[in-house]
Amino acid sequence: MRQFWLISALAAFFTGGCVGSDAMYDPPGGKGFWARKSDLSSGDSSFYRVTSLFIASSKNANVYAEMTKDAKSTVPRSSVDGLIAAFENNIVPIEHLWFTTPTDVDNNGKVTFLLLDIQDGYQPGGGYIAGYFDPINHYSDVSVNAANSKYHSNQAEMLYLDTYPADVTRNSFFATLAHEYQHLLQFGRYYQGLQADIEPAWVDEGLAEVSSDLTGYGPQTGRANNWRTALLNTTPLITKDNAPFLLDNYATSYIYFRYLADAYGIGGIAAIFNDTAIGVSGVERGIQSVDPQLTTNCTSTAGLNYPFFGCSYRYMWAALINGSPGDATVNAKFRYNSLSDAFLGGSASFTYRLNTTNASFAQELTNTLSNGSYGPVTNSTTGALQGYAPKLYKIQAAAPVPNFQSCTNCGLSMVVGANYFVVFNHDATASSTRSATVVDQLSPQQLVQSDVTGSESFVANTPANPADELASRALHWHFRLNPEIREFLQP
Repeated sequence: MRQFWLISALAAFFTGGCVGSDAMYDPPGGKGFWARKSDLSSGDSSFYRVTSLFIASSKNANVYAEMTKDAKSTVPRSSVDGLIAAFENNIVPIEHLWFTTPTDVDNNGKVTFLLLDIQDGYQPGGGYIAGYFDPINHYSDVSVNAANSKYHSNQAEMLYLDTYPADVTRNSFFATLAHEYQHLLQFGRYYQGLQADIEPAWVDEGLAEVSSDLTGYGPQTGRANNWRTALLNTTPLITKDNAPFLLDNYATSYIYFRYLADAYGIGGIAAIFNDTAIGVSGVERGIQSVDPQLTTNCTSTAGLNYPFFGCSYRYMWAALINGSPGDATVNAKFRYNSLSDAFLGGSASFTYRLNTTNASFAQELTNTLSNGSYGPVTNSTTGALQGYAPKLYKIQAAAPVPNFQSCTNCGLSMVVGANYFVVFNHDATASSTRSATVVDQLSPQQLVQSDVTGSESFVANTPANPADELASRALHWHFRLNPEIREFLQP
């Protein structure tokens, strides 16, 4: 009888016209939350209310699911049980031990998960938001609304996880949870004053992407597929502040931080996460703390602003192209600001290799290198490359040995492998561009541009597994704390 009354009361409540409104209400057995409706084409978002039902609780989380019009949960309890198990058994033990524990702005000792169909304008075959963390929720609604009347806060440690087209039961969903949880923990460091500023997107997203792997939900085969268009688009690793962060950028950050995780383990990733410096400086100091001999092993770092970061990038490319992906990097040939050869050295402590034991991931990397490079024509310029933006080439048997035609302090490095060579701008200032002429310069085969929505046209090799294909289009929306209101916010 009580259940009948509850459903009848809710039905009457909804019929009264409150569904989809911004009214502040907590329905019986549930709660109303602020969420964001996002326009992927413009990057704009607006706040709206989501009515949800309380589904489950665990030691570290409370789970709510969006409510249907007939007062039912959009997610079955059995699916939520799997989500809680993944969080409590895999994600919390790793991320709390190696990163940090969350803040507790709502004084309940738990993180809130809201499972909902994130309003992102998704169309089948296009990009979608798989989940997001909104830092605005760390602050009171009063202070947020006073700073900007269009903004709202739930004042809770909170993650938003998509239920369409995402599937709550898949590993890719748990990977999203691990990813977003890293964002929550990372922002907590800024909130507590442990960092002077918020991590730039390329570091924060790189750490979040590889967190999925470190908690057991990787490797991200879809990102290896996205990386193909990132190479064709010469997408830089270091992104500019406030620039759109698209699928190309996710893939580029993931491949680099995946390499760091393989080279230095979770301890290396934790060193970067926990360093008080941010951006390139934090990555530099984190790598130096675990591998102080790196710059000796990679040689030729004179004038390199961030030698440990720059050396790690050389080794990443050597791990990809010195042979097959994952082969030994020692004795890979490179040129730095000149025409003279140098060779990467070895280390007693590290192999500097990628872990390619996952066959599908290794195959996707192989396919990406093959389709993410250029075929030969005559010598010509590399074009203007931003900071740590690579241009990948296939080595042609009949062509001259890969080399710069002229390069005297040109700001470029070249790494030469068995079948490919790569040229990149080793200036960590993202606003600077560098160019040079190379021997065996290659023309684009079929450039593919990723659009702002995150959907893209693939050259070849779209993942055969539908789950991998869907994961390859997943965006983990990156809401930055608006600098214009940041100084007005109060806990």
